[in-house]
Amino acid sequence: MKRYSSKNETLQTVNGQLKDRNLLSEEAKQKVEQFGALPHEIVNSWCSNAREHPRGRRYSAEMKKFAATRHYYSPCAYEYLSCMFPMPCTRSIWEWLRVIGGWPGFTQEALVNLKQQHSTSSPGSDCAPWRDRSCSMA
Repeated sequence: MKRYSSKNETLQTVNGQLKDRNLLSEEAKQKVEQFGALPHEIVNSWCSNAREHPRGRRYSAEMKKFAATRHYYSPCAYEYLSCMFPMPCTRSIWEWLRVIGGWPGFTQEALVNLKQQHSTSSPGSDCAPWRDRSCSMA
C-alpha cells in the first residue's frame, strides 16, 4: 500500500520536482498549470473506462466538454485520440449536444443567456442591452 500511495502523486508535486531538477522551465510549468484538472480527468477517465465495455463507460462533465470541443475542432484529431484513450463515440457526443432545443421562437436557453447578460452588465457600459436600439433575430 505504501508503494501504491507513493506512486500516486499530484500534478503540482511532479511539476515541483521537475522544476527543482531544472527539467521544467517556468514557462512550461505555467502552460501545464493552465490546463487545470483536464489532464487529471483524462487519466482518471482512462483508468476507470479502460476495462469497461464501450456501452458501460461513464464520463465526467469535464471529459464530456473536452471530447465535444475536440471533436468540433478536428474530427481527425479526435479519432487519433480515441485510438490512444477510451474516448466517447461520436454518436454519444451528438446525443449530448442535442439537448439544446433549436425550435423556432424564443428558447429557454436564449432567455436565460439574455438574463445573465443583463444582470452582469453595468448601466454605464457601452454594451449594455438596454442601450442597444436594434434587435436582430436569427
